[in-house]
Amino acid sequence: MTIPSISQTENPIDENVRTAIFYSISDIGEYLVEIRHHNQQYFISHGTDPDRFGNLGEAKRAALKQHAEQAYLALDKTYEEVEVSTSTTAKPADQSRHFDYVPVTLNNS
Repeated sequence: MTIPSISQTENPIDENVRTAIFYSISDIGEYLVEIRHHNQQYFISHGTDPDRFGNLGEAKRAALKQHAEQAYLALDKTYEEVEVSTSTTAKPADQSRHFDYVPVTLNNS
């Protein structure tokens, strides 16, 4: 079975649509959520560090609270070294070239 994904080179993210990107922190089984809209990017946080969500359902609910309209799960490109900075001052869009994106539905958390 093939799961359709979108490479960043295909430019999947419409900046006019509020979009959630879910990054899995594989070594601890948590997710970070980035919101992109109108050329702005930020991680959902309540302080200086991004919030960490214990499962994808929690991450989806957080994205919906931020009024996300569409969502993608960012998948590491296994043939490249990838590092996601958890700094809120990082530029997430600069890191997006390291990921492929799988569409995720938001309505069934």
